[in-house]
Amino acid sequence: SLEKPANTFRIVVIGDSVAQGARHGVTIEDAFPNQLENLMNADSRFGKKTEVINLSRSGYSTSQQLVLLENEAFTYGPDLIIWSYVLNDPAHPVYNNPNAELGRYHHHPTSYVIFYLKLAWSYLREGFIFGTRLLFQTGGTLACQADYHSFLHCSQKNEVIKNIQSIGGLVQRNQIPTVFMVHPIFEESLSFQDYSLAGLHHDLNELSTTVGLRTANLLAYYQTNNIEPEDIRRQRSDWFDPWHQNVLGHQTITAFLHEYL
Repeated sequence: SLEKPANTFRIVVIGDSVAQGARHGVTIEDAFPNQLENLMNADSRFGKKTEVINLSRSGYSTSQQLVLLENEAFTYGPDLIIWSYVLNDPAHPVYNNPNAELGRYHHHPTSYVIFYLKLAWSYLREGFIFGTRLLFQTGGTLACQADYHSFLHCSQKNEVIKNIQSIGGLVQRNQIPTVFMVHPIFEESLSFQDYSLAGLHHDLNELSTTVGLRTANLLAYYQTNNIEPEDIRRQRSDWFDPWHQNVLGHQTITAFLHEYL
């Protein structure tokens, strides 16, 4: 129901496949949005029924998630929004292809010549930025590094800033408190204590705070509680999945959010 029932605290979650859960190592029931609803309702301290509405879509980038925020999220009258941010979210849904060809399948350009010219320009631009990084190590916010996720935030730096500012502007205009939670990725043979992208998390948290979002530091929670990546990572035999959690991973995120809220 779009209309919120009386005595109900309603949370909307926006994210990608990590928050959606289905087909990515866990069921929808085991994904952290559904677990959070159950845990909040089992906690008598809140005094209201909790509803968690999960608008997450597999493969969506931040630019697409903004469409969900503007056109769907507010229709449910949420009391809180949780933005589930994954470090591949800045990828362009068509040119960077973060969604297993879905973006290109659904994209119908008016001119394929122009489309392929734009695609070629995207590749050339990223190659130039990466080559510049090799020659001149840059510093500062969202700086270029060899890691894919760092480089993605560097090459799409202006878009990252613009999109997070847009999130802040939309939720402030609608007066909805919003929690911005960045998911650490899984790095082969590295613990969260040795996590190489802590600086990127810091930059994203700083940026989200400046636009009025409330930062939920999931990385710090993992580090403080000595969470081991291999215990919560989705295990696959065919490739190393750096993004998705198993059931225990979703339970850990749920415990963190419950404590945070």
